[in-house]
Amino acid sequence: MVFRFMQSLFVEPAASIGKYDEALIQAAIERVVDGTDPRLRAVGNYQRKLRDAVEYAVDYVDTLVDSLPSALDVDTRRFTADPRLRAFFVSADHVRETLGYSRSIRAHIQKHPQPRPAVVYATLGMERIEKTVLGMELQGEVIKRDVPRVAVNFSGHRIVFPSHSEKAARWELKKRAFDHLIETVLQRLVSIRARRQQLERQLTLYQKKAKTFQAGNPGLQALLNPSSQEPTDWAGLEQQMREIEAELISIRTDFKTIEHYLAEIAKGLQEAEQHLQVEHLSLNLDHMNYKATPGSKYPTNKLGLEEALLGNKRRLVIQLIRFPSDALPPPANLFETAGRYLF
Repeated sequence: MVFRFMQSLFVEPAASIGKYDEALIQAAIERVVDGTDPRLRAVGNYQRKLRDAVEYAVDYVDTLVDSLPSALDVDTRRFTADPRLRAFFVSADHVRETLGYSRSIRAHIQKHPQPRPAVVYATLGMERIEKTVLGMELQGEVIKRDVPRVAVNFSGHRIVFPSHSEKAARWELKKRAFDHLIETVLQRLVSIRARRQQLERQLTLYQKKAKTFQAGNPGLQALLNPSSQEPTDWAGLEQQMREIEAELISIRTDFKTIEHYLAEIAKGLQEAEQHLQVEHLSLNLDHMNYKATPGSKYPTNKLGLEEALLGNKRRLVIQLIRFPSDALPPPANLFETAGRYLF
């Protein structure tokens, strides 16, 4: 779920007071409350209690996005000359199709018809896939076959967050990154609640099962499913119940009141680097997107990439881009496309 930000959050300030404008921090605090649990406003001085954590998260996102390199020119006329475009895209047509498939880009241009923006800035996201294959390699004057080589491919291209300038594109990316931190904190809280409910149901079941054991009727679970993790003897059942009760006590203590809940949210924001990182990668690739190998005579290009590491271990290459708005292909005519297949 992607939350909408208040217009005042991460808005480009005309004049900054201190490192961050006070209105920005206050808006960020309210965004955290709206995005996690509005009941937090019942806690006295909730803004003061969240302020340090929110300011830390804002600063972390601000620094992270500002560290990204300048926008890459994505233009089909530059495809053969730019090694980054050749590495990211299969062909010039692939570039054109990727731009054309972006609904957010078309919506941005339609929103500003007069005058139509000459240049559009956005964020390109894609996944890097590396695979070892057998290929040929020129080593010295000899071509060797069946040489293990690492092929690097990029897939799942998507162009999002269009803006009128690079500065605006970075601000938009900062909003989305801050949203990601809020969502991550919320997901953790939801998972803890779900775990508590699961443990409570399991404990209730085991308590009923304990009565069955005491009555001398353990049932046929061991016979029906020998690999089951369910305890089939009194000692095992008792041990399981003790472990569940200990975990429940820990969870209930951490979330005993709404103030404990607020403290957990603040803790999650102060651990922003665990939920979102950007790692710089340097790749030496030849014209076929194979990694360079020692002794190879093929010419290579050294490419710098920025790869976002999300808290769920997912990796995503991100690149700020800019392109002329006239590079977009005209919208596809669905009737003409269907007609080519029907007639």
